[in-house]
Amino acid sequence: MIDISNINKYYTDGTSKRHVLKDITLHISEGDFISVCGTSGCGKTTLLNMIGLLDDFDSGYYSFEGNDMSDMTDKSITLFRNSNLGFVFQDFMLIQKETVFFNVALPLYFSKKNISNIKSIVYNALKDVGIVDLMNKQVSLLSGGQKQRVAIARAIVNRPKIVLADEPTGALDFRTTQQMLNLFKRLNNEEGIAFLIVTHDDMVADFCSVHYEMVDGKLYKQS
Repeated sequence: MIDISNINKYYTDGTSKRHVLKDITLHISEGDFISVCGTSGCGKTTLLNMIGLLDDFDSGYYSFEGNDMSDMTDKSITLFRNSNLGFVFQDFMLIQKETVFFNVALPLYFSKKNISNIKSIVYNALKDVGIVDLMNKQVSLLSGGQKQRVAIARAIVNRPKIVLADEPTGALDFRTTQQMLNLFKRLNNEEGIAFLIVTHDDMVADFCSVHYEMVDGKLYKQS
């Protein structure tokens, strides 16, 4: 599904140039369940953003189902993301003044799904994460853990081919973390959705079947 080869990424700050991703090579197949661990600042989030086409890269090759990702227009990138990717951002990236329903439904408005089905699709996603009762509540009134579950519901509502998750359980208690991991595993097993999870949580990492560690911009597969 995803093939990444010798990807390099630099950030320039004034006169200094920082090498953030160093010769990254990664293959992700349908149904993979992958963790990426590493210390803060090692490049994990940059890697997720690059795979999600939220950030570009300076050299290397990235293809998705055989299609070269370096040659896409802004419009085609937007359509690609909506059709294939689900995101769980570390800071949630929710629209605070809108309702839970609106936030979770947003990806569906840009898809080709029948508009009449949106309510039931959103309901099922909220049921999956256990917050149907919050459907009409404004996001700004939610707790951190509730916002985390809204973000997860939004990531899975369109049943993407892969979910890119940056610390998806960081605001959750132990019990809810287990529930969300079980949901991820069910979607992975039953629907073939791949997961790439950046985490500092050993329990989350251990739940995954493929493990990578990122050290100073380099990615290492763990045995």
